[in-house]
Amino acid sequence: QDPTFGAALRRLRLQKRVSRDGFPKISAKTIARIERGEVEKPHIETLEIIARKLGVRPEEIETY
Repeated sequence: QDPTFGAALRRLRLQKRVSRDGFPKISAKTIARIERGEVEKPHIETLEIIARKLGVRPEEIETY
C-alpha cells in the first residue's frame, strides 16, 4: 500500500465513489496529477474542496 498523499486521496476517492471530475472548481487533470504525486502539496483551498466533497477533514485524507 502506497503511503503517499496522492495514493491516499485515490483510495478515499474510489471508496467514496467520486470520479476525478466530481470536484467543483478542480479539473480532473489536477486530481490525476495529485494522485500521481506530481503535486506534492496542494493549495489549502484545493484540499478544502476535496475534503468537503469526500466528507472528511483535510488532515484526514492522508490516513486512507
